[in-house]
Amino acid sequence: MVTQAVMFTSRGDGSALRERVVLGHPLIARAIISSARAGVKEFFVVCDEGADELAAMLDANKVLAKHDCVVQCLSATKCASDAKLAKKLSAGFLLIPDTAVVKQELVARFAARPPAKGSSLLLLDSDTRSIREYDGIWRVRLDEKSGKLAEAGRDLDAWNASWTGLALCPGQLLGKIVQEFVKRPEGWYEKSFLKFFTPATTGFTYCAQDYAINVCSPQLAERAEKILLNSVRKATDGFVSRNFNRYVSLFLSRWLIRVGASPNFISGANLLLGVMASVLLGMGGHLEAIIAALLFQFTSIVDGSDGEVAKLTWTMSPNGAWIDTICDQLTYVMFFVALPLGLYFDKTVLTEGGNPLFIVLGGVTLLAFGAMFWLMSRYVKRVRGEGSMLQIIKDIEESAKQPGLGGLVDRMVMKISFIFRRDFFAFATMIVLIAGLSAPLMWLISSLCTIQVGYLWLFSQRRFRMLGLRKR
Repeated sequence: MVTQAVMFTSRGDGSALRERVVLGHPLIARAIISSARAGVKEFFVVCDEGADELAAMLDANKVLAKHDCVVQCLSATKCASDAKLAKKLSAGFLLIPDTAVVKQELVARFAARPPAKGSSLLLLDSDTRSIREYDGIWRVRLDEKSGKLAEAGRDLDAWNASWTGLALCPGQLLGKIVQEFVKRPEGWYEKSFLKFFTPATTGFTYCAQDYAINVCSPQLAERAEKILLNSVRKATDGFVSRNFNRYVSLFLSRWLIRVGASPNFISGANLLLGVMASVLLGMGGHLEAIIAALLFQFTSIVDGSDGEVAKLTWTMSPNGAWIDTICDQLTYVMFFVALPLGLYFDKTVLTEGGNPLFIVLGGVTLLAFGAMFWLMSRYVKRVRGEGSMLQIIKDIEESAKQPGLGGLVDRMVMKISFIFRRDFFAFATMIVLIAGLSAPLMWLISSLCTIQVGYLWLFSQRRFRMLGLRKR
C-alpha cells in the first residue's frame, strides 16, 4: 500500500477553496484526515507561498493532531531541488487535491493497488450525468477503441468521465510536476496534464458508488456537503427515521456543526428536552400531554444528531457512545415515570383521577425497563464490548437465520421489532397522546416491556451457551 501522499496547493490558481470550512473542517484538513484514516502516514503539502501559515492552521486542527500521521508544508522552490524528498518518494506516491472530499474506504482501496512500474493510475468517476452542470469539473475523454486516455481539461465538450484529482504516481513524476508548479503559468495543471499522465503509461480505475470530489468551485462545495450529510444515514434506520426523522436531524446537524456543538453537548441538551417533556406529561391534562408528545418526538429526532455530528467531524469515542446510550435510556425512564403519574393526576373520559392502578402499572414498567437495560448492557459488554445497544439487534437478526424453535422465535421478534425502535415508538406515542389515549398506551407499554424482558433473558442465555461464555 502507498502510504505517502503529495498535495499541490496554490493561492494563485483558485485553490483558495482549500480553507473553506465544510462541516467543521477546512477542505485541505478534511482531505488529509480522510486519507490518514485510510492508512496514509506522510503528507507533503507543496505550496507556492504561505507554507508556514498553512502549517500553523493544520497544526491547530485538534482532530488532525490525534491521527498518527506526519504533515509537512514545503516551499515549491525548495522541493524542486530537494534530492532527499525525491529519494523518499522514489517508490511512488498518492497525489491528492488540496480540496478533496473523499470517502476514506475508497482511499484505502485505491492506495492498496499501486500501478505497474513507471506508470500512473487515475481515479475517475463515470457518473457524468449528476455533475455535468457543475463548474470546474476536470473532464476526461477515454478513447472508445483503445480504452486509453485521450483528452483532459475543464472545457471539453465531449467527455465520458471526470477525474477526481486522485492519482497513484511513480516517484520520477514528482520532479516533473514540481517544475511545472514552480513556473506557475496560468492553467499550469491543465496544460501539463497529458505531459504528466501520458496515454501510453496511464491507467485508470473508477470510484463506483463511493464519493470522491475535487471541490474546485463553491457549487461543488455545496454538493460535497450534501453528499457527506447523506453518507451518515444508516441502513438500519426504521421507517419513520428513514422517511422523516433523518431529514430533520441532518438539517439540525449541519447547523450544530457550524456553531461548534459537540456530540456530548447534543446528547445532554436532548436529555434536557426529555426532562421537559416528562415534567409536562407528569402534570396531567390533555394540552400538557400534547406538548409533551411533540417534545418527545423531537428528542427522537435530535437523538440522531449527536451520532451524525460525531461521524461528520471525526469526534467519535467509546465514552460518547455510552453517554448517548445513557441519555437515551434516561429519557425513556423519565417518560415511563411521567406517563402513570399524569394518568393518576388527570381525570378524563377513560380514567378516574387518583386511580392507584396506574401507579402499579408504572412500577411494573419501570422494573421491566430496568431489567431490559441490565440484560442488554450485560449482553453487549460480554459479547461485543461496545457501547451501542444496536449490536444486540444485529445478533438477533443473525440468530433468526438459524433453524429450530429459537430461530423461529427470533424471526417472529424481528417481524415486530420495529415497534421497539425509538423512531417508531416516539412517533406512535405522539399520535396516541394527541388522541387522548394515554390509558390504553400505559397498559400496552407495561405488557410489552414485561414480555420483552422474558425474551431478552432467553435470547442472552442461548447466545452465551452458543459462544461458550462462562456464567457471571
